[in-house]
Amino acid sequence: MPWNEWLCLEFCRNLGLDSAKAEVILFDDKPVIVIERFDRVWHEGVIYRLPQEDMCQALSIPPFRKYEADGGPGIVDILNFLNGAINPYECRMAFTKTQIAYWLLAAIDGHAKNFSILLSPGGFRLAPLYDVASFAPWAELPDQKVKMAMAWGYNKHYGLNQIQLRHFYQTGAKTGLREPDIDGILSSILAQVDDAIVKTAAKAADSGVPNSTAEPILEGIVRRIRIIQGK
Repeated sequence: MPWNEWLCLEFCRNLGLDSAKAEVILFDDKPVIVIERFDRVWHEGVIYRLPQEDMCQALSIPPFRKYEADGGPGIVDILNFLNGAINPYECRMAFTKTQIAYWLLAAIDGHAKNFSILLSPGGFRLAPLYDVASFAPWAELPDQKVKMAMAWGYNKHYGLNQIQLRHFYQTGAKTGLREPDIDGILSSILAQVDDAIVKTAAKAADSGVPNSTAEPILEGIVRRIRIIQGK
């Protein structure tokens, strides 16, 4: 799991998404992921905590409802909430791109507590991504039975293999993101994804990520990107 999370964060960063800085360190030959706290800052030798809330806290939803299927926030709820951010358009576009990236990764545990905001006197903004991992290395579970934490489309499609290109546009339409906005997000992904895969694969090889982790994740991205390409 440490290598899985590291690789997913690395891919998201290479795709242009703000992601927590992470590395994997061996302790007694056991890999452990170490993540730099983005809610802490040094100032004149003192560590200060930046106010942070996950999406359940921000939306006053109890943590046991962190999954949309259990009554928790979905993509539409969070995009509507982000209208109140300091930079609403940028946050909404970034969150939508993130959700598509999680689908590419088969990162199925992206529930509301795994997305946060950072608060400041002027308002709030999205926090960097964290706690993202792909199901792909567990081959015993077929794609057909895998569900995302948040649904896409007018009729709430959760299934990894059910999600289609039109569902991105449908979800955007429900929250005021126009067709050109979704076009822009998809164009950005298509322009960056090949390089992101190459960079992630190269760094994974240099870092000693097991092939049993890296290959299924990256191969899954290649399969799903064809849906965006219309192939």
